[in-house]
Formats: sequence, C-alpha cells, structure tokens
Amino acid sequence: MVKLLNCLAVAVLLVSCRAGMYEVLSRDTGDPVVERPRAESFVRSQTILLSWDEDARADAYILERAEDAENLVYRTVYRGAGTEYTDTAVAADTRYVYRLSKQRGNRVFGPSEPVLGVSSLVTRDEYEPNGTKETAVLIGTIDTIANMYYYRSYNGLLLSDEDWYCIEVPPLRKASVIVRDSQVTHIEANSHFKVYEEERSEQVVLHMKKFWIENNEMAPRVMYFKLYPNEDIFFASSLVKVGGKIVRYTIGVEEIIPY
Repeated sequence: MVKLLNCLAVAVLLVSCRAGMYEVLSRDTGDPVVERPRAESFVRSQTILLSWDEDARADAYILERAEDAENLVYRTVYRGAGTEYTDTAVAADTRYVYRLSKQRGNRVFGPSEPVLGVSSLVTRDEYEPNGTKETAVLIGTIDTIANMYYYRSYNGLLLSDEDWYCIEVPPLRKASVIVRDSQVTHIEANSHFKVYEEERSEQVVLHMKKFWIENNEMAPRVMYFKLYPNEDIFFASSLVKVGGKIVRYTIGVEEIIPY
C-alpha cells in the first residue's frame, strides 16, 4: 500500500513538472508590447482610474505618475501583475501625467508614451458617455444640465469632452436652442462652447442667444448636433495655453416654429 501511494505521488509530481515545463516552453518569447495606459477622469470625485491591456509576455507592470509641469518628475505608484489602478492619492483640480512600463524577468521595457488625467471634486454629468452621434441625448423644452471639460498639459497632452444632442423637428420647422454657460455673465458673449451640425458649418455658441436647428424637408426628422470646447476660453491666459477647467451648462429647446 505504501509503495502504491509513493508511486502515485511520483506520477502526480511528474505530471505537474511536465505541465509547468510546457507552460515555460510554450510561452511567447517576444518582448512585451509597450502601450500607453488608459486614464479616466471625472468618473469619481478626486479619483483617476487607470487601466491597460494584459500582456502575456510581461511578468509585471510598472505605472509611474508625475504632476504636470514643464519638467516632469515621475514616481512609481503601482508595480504588480494587475491591469488596473485606482489613483486616489491626488490633489483637487490637479493635472497628472502617467506612463507605463512592463517587466519580463530582469528586463524592463518602456516607458510608454504619456497620458493625461485630471483630479476634480466635480464628476461628469449623468448623460455621459454621449461623445458620439450614436449616443446623442434627446433634448426638449426642459433644460438638460451637463458639463464639459478641456485640459492641456505642458507637453501638449489633451483631455477633452464632446456632447452630442438631438432634437425631433417636424416637417418644415426649425427649433431654437439656448445654452446657458455657468461661467459667463454677459448675455450674447462668447461661451465655452462651439456647435457643429452635420449640414452646417461650425459656430461659436453665444451665452443665452438662440441658434437654430432647421428641418427643410417634408417629413419629420431627428436632427443631430454636438457641442465641443471653444478652446481658447478654457485657459486663464491667451498666451500660455496650459491648464483648463470643467464648465457646467444647461441646454434646451426654446421654441419650434415654421421654417
């Protein structure tokens, strides 16, 4: 009986060794592919979410962070085998730059190109994500409350938002749209936004001044347009285009009248 148990133990050990050796021999021998991580801002208050794709060629991932400045000083915030990191050790209203390296054995590959993240007490609006025509938000006469952000780092990295909307417009009618910018006080002054409609050229949105979405066809249509940043107004200085902010606004349909 003892000899039988010993034989079984040896057999199990041999199978395990062969399986482990097979894994080693079958592993891809190429170098890890170094790619920039993904950074999500404004999902949670004062939190930046980082993630990256799993790489079977890597044993570990090294995530570094630097506060945005002309001369970046990086420090390691994560080292391990995971593919996600939640950064809560951040200051409010601060820009951070991240880069990713990969380790295989004793060798380190990277770092990657950097990516920008922003910590803020403000979170993105409830309609996000609506950054594509397919995710456009239907608006009506009741104002929709939203926000938009635009940031640029010292080395030119961008973090920008776009909001798509749509309106149901009857035949041969036009709808007037009003945007109220929370950080602009003078009526009809330039707002933080521009508007793009597929059938018309882009234009700057003026605070509390209507613009028109027109249906010149004999059938009802769902008309699509997007708001996006009026870039220069997001910076404190027109000379130094570094920084940015998140801006709250409301948007709604004021009236629909004959075309």
